[in-house]
Formats: sequence, C-alpha cells, structure tokens
Amino acid sequence: MAQVARLNLRMQKELKLLLSDPPPSASFPCLSPDSDLSTFSLSVIDAQMIGPDGTVYEKGVFNIKIQIPERSVTLLF
Repeated sequence: MAQVARLNLRMQKELKLLLSDPPPSASFPCLSPDSDLSTFSLSVIDAQMIGPDGTVYEKGVFNIKIQIPERSVTLLF
C-alpha cells in the first residue's frame, strides 16, 4: 500500500511540474496550477495541443486524453 501512495505522490509532483512549465502549445483545461491534484483522477488527464506553425497542423486544436494504466508493483527481494 505504501508503494501505491508513493506513486500517487510522484504523479502529483509530475503534474505540478507539467502545469508550471507546460510543453509549447499544450494546455490542460481541467487543471490549473492552483488545483488540488489529490482530488483529481491521476489515471486520466485531458490535454489540448495547438498545431505548430509552419506545418499542416498549424492552427489546429487537438484534444488528447492521456490514460495512465494502473500497474501492480512487484517488489523483488
């Protein structure tokens, strides 16, 4: 159980970093830097990306659903 809690804290930390310094043209409409990430599902994240200038995707808005699978962690001794 401690391993699951540790992974949950790690995900919250990674999401905070992602929100404070997002990739170019990416946004996370359901999250904000002030969000309490412990209340959100960390296994499904909605994102939006805008197509880069100078490409066929320019000015396109792409909705992305990021699904992070739950993994069972096996500890080897």
